[in-house]
Amino acid sequence: MVHDRDGIFGQWLPGVLAKFGCKSFKTSPRSPWENPFVERFNLSIKTEMLNRLVLVDNTHVRKLCVGYQDYYNRKRPHQGINGVIPYFPDVGNENIPDIENLRVTKSRELNGLVTHFKLAA
Repeated sequence: MVHDRDGIFGQWLPGVLAKFGCKSFKTSPRSPWENPFVERFNLSIKTEMLNRLVLVDNTHVRKLCVGYQDYYNRKRPHQGINGVIPYFPDVGNENIPDIENLRVTKSRELNGLVTHFKLAA
Protein backbone atom coordinates (compact mmCIF):
# COMPACT_ATOMS: atom_id res chain seq x y z
CA MET A 1 0.00 0.00 0.00
CA VAL A 2 1.41 3.35 -1.03
CA HIS A 3 0.42 6.14 1.36
CA ASP A 4 1.64 9.47 2.63
CA ARG A 5 3.13 10.15 6.06
CA ASP A 6 -0.06 11.45 7.60
CA GLY A 7 -0.36 10.75 11.31
CA ILE A 8 -3.69 9.02 10.69
CA PHE A 9 -1.74 5.93 9.63
CA GLY A 10 0.23 5.89 12.88
CA GLN A 11 2.38 2.94 13.83
CA TRP A 12 -0.41 0.38 13.43
CA LEU A 13 -0.73 0.29 9.61
CA PRO A 14 2.36 -1.83 8.72
CA GLY A 15 1.27 -4.49 11.24
CA VAL A 16 -2.26 -4.66 9.87
CA LEU A 17 -1.03 -4.81 6.26
CA ALA A 18 1.43 -7.59 7.15
CA LYS A 19 -1.50 -9.72 8.36
CA PHE A 20 -2.89 -9.51 4.81
CA GLY A 21 0.49 -10.20 3.21
CA CYS A 22 0.97 -6.58 2.15
CA LYS A 23 3.65 -3.98 2.78
CA SER A 24 3.50 -0.28 3.61
CA PHE A 25 5.34 2.15 1.31
CA LYS A 26 5.48 5.78 2.41
CA THR A 27 5.80 8.60 -0.10
CA SER A 28 8.32 11.38 0.46
CA PRO A 29 7.27 14.15 2.86
CA ARG A 30 5.02 16.82 1.29
CA SER A 31 4.98 15.03 -2.09
CA PRO A 32 1.37 14.44 -3.17
CA TRP A 33 2.50 14.02 -6.80
CA GLU A 34 4.03 10.66 -5.84
CA ASN A 35 0.52 9.19 -5.45
CA PRO A 36 -1.59 11.56 -7.60
CA PHE A 37 -4.50 9.29 -8.50
CA VAL A 38 -5.28 8.47 -4.89
CA GLU A 39 -4.82 12.09 -3.82
CA ARG A 40 -7.27 13.27 -6.51
CA PHE A 41 -9.82 10.58 -5.66
CA ASN A 42 -9.58 11.46 -1.96
CA LEU A 43 -10.17 15.13 -2.72
CA SER A 44 -13.14 14.29 -4.94
CA ILE A 45 -14.85 11.96 -2.48
CA LYS A 46 -14.36 14.44 0.37
CA THR A 47 -15.61 17.53 -1.44
CA GLU A 48 -18.38 15.89 -3.46
CA MET A 49 -19.80 13.63 -0.76
CA LEU A 50 -18.24 13.10 2.68
CA ASN A 51 -18.00 16.77 3.69
CA ARG A 52 -21.71 17.22 2.88
CA LEU A 53 -23.13 14.43 5.04
CA VAL A 54 -23.43 13.37 8.64
CA LEU A 55 -21.75 9.98 8.82
CA VAL A 56 -23.44 7.55 11.19
CA ASP A 57 -21.12 4.55 11.45
CA ASN A 58 -18.63 2.42 9.48
CA THR A 59 -21.41 0.54 7.68
CA HIS A 60 -22.95 3.81 6.54
CA VAL A 61 -19.58 5.13 5.32
CA ARG A 62 -18.83 1.89 3.43
CA LYS A 63 -22.24 1.95 1.71
CA LEU A 64 -21.75 5.60 0.70
CA CYS A 65 -18.24 4.94 -0.59
CA VAL A 66 -19.36 1.97 -2.71
CA GLY A 67 -22.11 4.14 -4.22
CA TYR A 68 -19.65 6.95 -4.86
CA GLN A 69 -17.15 4.58 -6.49
CA ASP A 70 -19.83 3.46 -8.95
CA TYR A 71 -20.79 7.08 -9.66
CA TYR A 72 -17.12 8.11 -10.01
CA ASN A 73 -16.28 5.35 -12.49
CA ARG A 74 -19.52 5.11 -14.49
CA LYS A 75 -21.20 8.51 -14.58
CA ARG A 76 -18.80 11.29 -13.57
CA PRO A 77 -16.84 13.06 -16.33
CA HIS A 78 -13.15 13.45 -15.52
CA GLN A 79 -11.38 16.72 -16.26
CA GLY A 80 -7.98 15.04 -16.59
CA ILE A 81 -9.18 12.98 -19.58
CA ASN A 82 -11.06 15.73 -21.41
CA GLY A 83 -14.43 15.16 -19.77
CA VAL A 84 -14.59 11.47 -20.69
CA ILE A 85 -16.27 9.03 -18.32
CA PRO A 86 -13.66 6.32 -17.53
CA TYR A 87 -16.06 3.39 -17.72
CA PHE A 88 -17.19 4.49 -21.18
CA PRO A 89 -14.00 5.70 -22.90
CA ASP A 90 -15.74 6.13 -26.27
CA VAL A 91 -18.12 8.74 -24.85
CA GLY A 92 -16.54 12.17 -25.01
CA ASN A 93 -16.97 15.59 -26.44
CA GLU A 94 -16.35 14.63 -30.09
CA ASN A 95 -19.98 14.91 -31.24
CA ILE A 96 -21.25 18.21 -29.91
CA PRO A 97 -24.91 18.57 -30.97
CA ASP A 98 -26.55 21.57 -32.58
CA ILE A 99 -27.24 23.96 -29.71
CA GLU A 100 -30.69 24.86 -31.10
CA ASN A 101 -31.86 21.24 -30.83
CA LEU A 102 -30.12 20.37 -27.58
CA ARG A 103 -32.15 18.24 -25.15
CA VAL A 104 -30.84 17.28 -21.74
CA THR A 105 -32.08 14.77 -19.19
CA LYS A 106 -31.49 15.26 -15.50
CA SER A 107 -31.08 12.57 -12.86
CA ARG A 108 -30.21 12.57 -9.21
CA GLU A 109 -27.25 10.47 -8.03
CA LEU A 110 -26.14 9.46 -4.55
CA ASN A 111 -29.60 10.06 -3.07
CA GLY A 112 -29.80 13.56 -4.50
CA LEU A 113 -26.35 14.67 -3.44
CA VAL A 114 -25.28 15.04 -7.07
CA THR A 115 -27.38 16.08 -10.04
CA HIS A 116 -26.28 14.40 -13.27
CA PHE A 117 -27.09 15.88 -16.68
CA LYS A 118 -26.93 13.86 -19.90
CA LEU A 119 -27.62 14.68 -23.52
CA ALA A 120 -30.94 13.15 -24.53
CA ALA A 121 -31.13 10.89 -27.56
